[in-house]
Amino acid sequence: MFRATFIVNLILLVSFADAAEERVFEGPWNNRRTGSKGTMVCAASEVAPGQWKAIFRGAFQGKPFEYPVDFQSVASRSGSELAGATTIDGKQYQWKGTLQASQLRGQYQATNGWNGEFVLNETAASRRNVPLSVEPESIEDVEIKPVINDGDHLLFIGNHFMANDGGVYNYLEAALRKRGISITHESIIAADKSLDYMVTREVGEAMMNSKVNVIVITSGDTKVMKQFATKLKGSGKRLVIFMTWEEKHPGNRATVLQYTVATRKAVKSMRELEKETGATIIPAAVMYHDLTVRPPDGMPRVDYLWRKGDPNQNAIGTMSNALLMSAMLTGKSPAGLNFDLPPYVVGQRLQDDPELRLTRELRETIQYRAWEVAQNWAKGKTHLE
Repeated sequence: MFRATFIVNLILLVSFADAAEERVFEGPWNNRRTGSKGTMVCAASEVAPGQWKAIFRGAFQGKPFEYPVDFQSVASRSGSELAGATTIDGKQYQWKGTLQASQLRGQYQATNGWNGEFVLNETAASRRNVPLSVEPESIEDVEIKPVINDGDHLLFIGNHFMANDGGVYNYLEAALRKRGISITHESIIAADKSLDYMVTREVGEAMMNSKVNVIVITSGDTKVMKQFATKLKGSGKRLVIFMTWEEKHPGNRATVLQYTVATRKAVKSMRELEKETGATIIPAAVMYHDLTVRPPDGMPRVDYLWRKGDPNQNAIGTMSNALLMSAMLTGKSPAGLNFDLPPYVVGQRLQDDPELRLTRELRETIQYRAWEVAQNWAKGKTHLE
């Protein structure tokens, strides 16, 4: 995905027609469909009137890129106008842009729905023979240590946030199967109950069963979550905390500001718990917030992850949870996992919410966003911190 996004931007960036020497530009780009964003640097030279050659360098999701691009520019009264088409990885892109003084603005649209814009400014290195570089910190993935192994048995302890709309454990198993990882799982679910309801002798015995390798609990009261961590200390079993979302959200008795404040507070609390217990956190609340304030194109309402006017997630929300859980537990991006979500097949409308459709494009967008959230959590700096 990043290759297509960046190459389109590259073509737009280098349309300066008023200089024969190399010029250098830098700035941010975004992809509205996937929610991806980043910074790139372009070095461009006009080899003939209106004919340019350029090299673009940068990083996407922790990996460096470098692309040579040829393009044309047409002068206008205010600067230069750019427009064109290109095919990248089998995808057709249309783009247009304007250049005024030392600032370039552009937009792109691809046949697979990817679209976005960028704003690039000429740098201090422009017109000098200065080699371009990407700082190591900007191109390195943060390693997310795998929490599960092939053949592990997972025990899920929680409520409806785990179990509704197909169950996150079922979708997780399907996602991991696409990664060649086979797991088994069981669950202890008490619908509409908080985590403290699960502090029982029976649950404790289930946790300590020798076949269980990983215990996944729904987030709850901090003291109760610490009880679970203490119970497992020294057992060799791994504790995972599924950080659920705010029940009051835009579309369900909360403004965006109220929702943001509450989610930010929860993130701070969960960070402290992470440091104290060493548990692996699945920051679903962070992903829900990100997908709410930066929704993919075509969402008919702000609370598209939830049942309408409800604190409970729908199938799209459950899919999001499973993809993020896959990323945090395996340390690998979920991009490209093409599993369906029984009883829904990708492409169908939700049976209980027909204005929403589980498209392949939406699934792809959420896959990339899940990896972005996972990486930012591992770096210790989400968009809410």
